[in-house]
Amino acid sequence: MIVTSPIPYLCLVRLKKACSLLIQTSFPVTQISQLCGFNDSNFFCKLFRRKYSESPLRYRRKMVKQQSLKT
Repeated sequence: MIVTSPIPYLCLVRLKKACSLLIQTSFPVTQISQLCGFNDSNFFCKLFRRKYSESPLRYRRKMVKQQSLKT
């Protein structure tokens, strides 16, 4: 079992929620960052890029494209 401290875990949960919102909605990134509990959208983008190696917008485009290819 991997033990992680509360703050990194909370960030991970928020980033996963952001991924869902990026794919399922057309909300702007700033709004998604706020909905996921990030007060600073620049900080959100920095964490997102660190975790997923791409910007939230690029992630959205990639995932939406993948979903459209499945249908």
